[in-house]
Amino acid sequence: VGQGYRARAENRLDDAVKDLNAARQLIASDPASQGKVIALDGQIAHVQELRGDLLAAKKTYDRALDSMMVLSVDFVSLGDWSALFSQIVLRAIDVAMSLPQPDAARSYVARFDEKLGSDHRLQRLSVVFLLNTMAHRCQLGMALETLQRANDVVEELDPHSQNLYGHRTVSLLHFGALTGDSEAAVAFESSLNLRVESRQRFVRLLIQAGRGAEARRAAEDIASRFNDVVARQYPTEAMWAHSLFGEALMSCGKVDQALVEYRQALDCPVAADAETAADVRYLRMRGCNALYELGRYSEAVQAFESLKDERGATSAVSDVDFVHCELNLAIARHRTGDSVRAVAALRTLCAQLAGHDSLQFVRAAAINHLGAMTTLEDPHAALAMHIEADGVMARLQPESELRVGVLGNLAACLRRTGKPEEAALRYKDAIDLAE
Repeated sequence: VGQGYRARAENRLDDAVKDLNAARQLIASDPASQGKVIALDGQIAHVQELRGDLLAAKKTYDRALDSMMVLSVDFVSLGDWSALFSQIVLRAIDVAMSLPQPDAARSYVARFDEKLGSDHRLQRLSVVFLLNTMAHRCQLGMALETLQRANDVVEELDPHSQNLYGHRTVSLLHFGALTGDSEAAVAFESSLNLRVESRQRFVRLLIQAGRGAEARRAAEDIASRFNDVVARQYPTEAMWAHSLFGEALMSCGKVDQALVEYRQALDCPVAADAETAADVRYLRMRGCNALYELGRYSEAVQAFESLKDERGATSAVSDVDFVHCELNLAIARHRTGDSVRAVAALRTLCAQLAGHDSLQFVRAAAINHLGAMTTLEDPHAALAMHIEADGVMARLQPESELRVGVLGNLAACLRRTGKPEEAALRYKDAIDLAE
């Protein structure tokens, strides 16, 4: 197994499949290793996917699913293995739909549903599997069938699990509306008075999965339902619908259109209570960041500063969302020629973020920009900043796009301080990472 993992890491995919298959054969006949055998099949199929052999991957996934169906021990006794099996089935469904073999995908869904439904102790895992495969089920024409199955088991779940399900019910109904299912569409229309988080979570899941185009279509459909009459009746929901559409547009790189949606969200006549005020501030933050992304730095500075004036002198650390605004404000100031205030703001932000482990990535970005802004003034101090920033990036996000920029700044600073050999190495690291 170790040899197989090493071969996969080195992109020797044929060797990886060979070694993992050899490992599987060693334990295939051991009744106590049934879970490990299925897990290895999942790994083998995944490597086959990576090398582009989807038919071979599907065959291996078939073998894994067949093994799951005839396990001599129940899923509950397997503990964490059951959650791993769920992930294997999800990948199998993706492969079947990519081939495309929709009938095979439907079979995977139905067979695993049946397995999970055979033991009442697996009801929570069953609902989670339903939720995780909502997009697949609706694309396969199984939207209402899925909703009915979920309704059959959700009442017996504990309150926390019921809440988990409730937050996604509208997402399922929305998918039904998108796929032209009239019953689901009617149910979605009647659900506008439900809290908007139900739809918000769904769109954000698509964004996080890198499915920006789908997120944009889903969010646009939601926003389009809030005409003037509905928006007046449900102003908070309308505000968040436009906000989600803006967020989805941002994920597609359509920043100018996103800004329009954020402004429409802010125009909604929401109640003036404390909770809504926080929501409005969050929207204004996103609008500020959209101006920044568009390169409209003067407008961004004005918007950021107006937001800061209303927010008061509270430390940025007390409001995580605002940390990014503080960083973007400083960069925007620098790009409008106000370098003195930009440097001062970055120094303050770095000091505030020191010691906050969850915000070290943002602090590293701030240190990197501070070093770039002060290179001419004190190249040796700037070099120390870039080294610190790269150390944090290498630990937290070693292959991120942001680290490429940090390595580039570090290389430039090394060159400026008379270290061309080290600079060349860092430039090479940046180029290798970018490729």
